[in-house]
Amino acid sequence: MRYQVLILIFMVLIISLNAMNCEYVTRFGESNTSMRLNNMIIENGKLYLCKEFGIDIFEIEGDGELTLLNTIHVDDVNNFAIDNNNLYFSCWPFGSDTWDTIIYKYDVSDPEQPVETGQMELDYPPYTMYIWHDMLTIVDFILTRQLLYYDPETLEYIDNEEGTFLKPFYGEYWCTSNPDSLTIYDLSNPFDALEATSIDLGSVYNGYNHVCRRITDDLYVVYSQLEMSLWDTSDFSNWQLLNQFLFPVYEFLFYDLNIVIWDDKILLPLVEEMLVVDISDPESPQVQQVLYSALSNPTNCLKYGEKIYLVDNYMGIQVFDIIDNVIEAG
Repeated sequence: MRYQVLILIFMVLIISLNAMNCEYVTRFGESNTSMRLNNMIIENGKLYLCKEFGIDIFEIEGDGELTLLNTIHVDDVNNFAIDNNNLYFSCWPFGSDTWDTIIYKYDVSDPEQPVETGQMELDYPPYTMYIWHDMLTIVDFILTRQLLYYDPETLEYIDNEEGTFLKPFYGEYWCTSNPDSLTIYDLSNPFDALEATSIDLGSVYNGYNHVCRRITDDLYVVYSQLEMSLWDTSDFSNWQLLNQFLFPVYEFLFYDLNIVIWDDKILLPLVEEMLVVDISDPESPQVQQVLYSALSNPTNCLKYGEKIYLVDNYMGIQVFDIIDNVIEAG
């Protein structure tokens, strides 16, 4: 028993030394979040955290600290979106024998006293939901094959757009992931989607979980659970692969986890650690930092000002400083 204790102390010391220069600034409670990509939204200086049993509303202070203003207590929240002072979220009773889902609308202009202002029913929970072209846009949960449009004020149905759309990623473009390709659609007209380009991913990791993000007009990143690839998009109709960056097989991106891009850096939250990758030379990306912290099951990551806010499903919200494009301890 004595040796077990000594070994445990030794392991803690090693971890502490590794983390000495890159600990998070602070942490805010247990999160128990809904395991969705958009389980955290930052808008108007407020951080909204979608949890399985409610929505926390935090004030982001000048130093990056979070102050809990209120919690909207509801059961089985699985998705949400926000537009100015209107908060929309869906609740699906997991214990129910049907897919029946309720979409709630709340006025959060006074976050300490949110007021319900409307609701509607769906036959199934949304895959994701967004405010798009001044419409509440819901992506089909079952097949993710259509977009459903609703009036954000009255929650009345407007129309739908057929197609294999997964999510918006830049401007008017939406992307969808196929087993070995990525298709980009121009949705500047929400009711007349046009295919902009299709990228063959046969040379990179195959899977349905590819996500595409814009870095600059001429550079995009495509990432999945096991790798990321950088693409020259100067000719948008003919993307060229610049480099593949493989993650260690024992550490992978959480399903659909957001990544953070700022300047020529990419932050990749992996299980139990984070990588900061320098892409100033996109043909030769380099790991600039490896951040060890109390990560267990990360579900979302956002940059706001000079801070990184990372949500871990079990460890809470962690806040990191960015100083001279390097993440530093607070």
